[in-house]
Amino acid sequence: MLGFLFSVQEVIQLTADNFDTFTSEHSYTLVKFYAPWCGHCKALAPKWEKLAGMTEIPVAEIDCTVHQAICSRYSVQGYPTIKLIDSKKVATDYEGEREAPAIQKWADAIGKEVFVVITKDQIKADSKKRKLEAFFVLYAPEDQQEELSKKFKRFDSFFYYVYSEQTKLVSQQSGYQFTLNNVSESKQLAMFVLQHAYPFISALNHKSLAKLTEIPGKQLVILNLNSKLEDAEKLIEYQQANNPKQLQIFNSFIFSKASNDNEIVKKIRKTNSFTENQEFVFIYNAKNEKKIKYAAVEIVDGDIQEQIFKFLKETDATKFKGISEKWAQEEPKGEI
Repeated sequence: MLGFLFSVQEVIQLTADNFDTFTSEHSYTLVKFYAPWCGHCKALAPKWEKLAGMTEIPVAEIDCTVHQAICSRYSVQGYPTIKLIDSKKVATDYEGEREAPAIQKWADAIGKEVFVVITKDQIKADSKKRKLEAFFVLYAPEDQQEELSKKFKRFDSFFYYVYSEQTKLVSQQSGYQFTLNNVSESKQLAMFVLQHAYPFISALNHKSLAKLTEIPGKQLVILNLNSKLEDAEKLIEYQQANNPKQLQIFNSFIFSKASNDNEIVKKIRKTNSFTENQEFVFIYNAKNEKKIKYAAVEIVDGDIQEQIFKFLKETDATKFKGISEKWAQEEPKGEI
């Protein structure tokens, strides 16, 4: 069984010839049953293509006007019909909103394989192959894997599992390593995963934007910098890796970077009347992009790091103070 070894970037075309083989070779497959003449199917098509790049579960489709026997087997009565099919041919119907993020969240919650079992010596090569910038390694006894899977399933992060007599969780984040020795305490575990689940600074694209804006207790900061980006990266890396006294500020934020030619940034700059030669750091407002200018600072020549640090400190104090602390005091719910 192939499981989820890579992120599928295109929609798989299923037919009567390959349907059974393909679905049996993957732990789960997201299948859209459609008819070419269906207007709702046509409207869903671009969202379905977008979804293929958002999840590690294979995203596929089958034309029911051609392959009627397959569609009848799964009791398809209307179009489009979306089902998550496991390797044993058991199907779960999707009845939610027909938007890529909603479908992804639903499918990943059901079909996620919590751990990739591996040896310690294989981690470096495997993580490089997967292009992982932030991931976790859980060292624990083999007989605890099933029970720990239930505990870790809530987290939307990548976990290796290495069989070991001693239990500990190790984070590999942007080249740095952090360790949590006690994984039995739910609140402490949740905050550790939340803090180390993403690279110190992520590249901004539509896939990362969808994930970064849904992290509990975190506000997305976009570094729209060109000449001053290196100084900003040094500041954030230092604070995250070496200066825990200031983490009460940095815990409220997750960072992403993008140049002026980034399509997301182009739209934001135009909406907020930012000029071409200005360099900005701003808090992303997913609900109202027009208000981003009210939580932004132009970075000018001088002490770049001091300007950014001051902005984050003042923003945290006036608008977001207490978000991380409050969340840490509550029992975590849902995905992180």
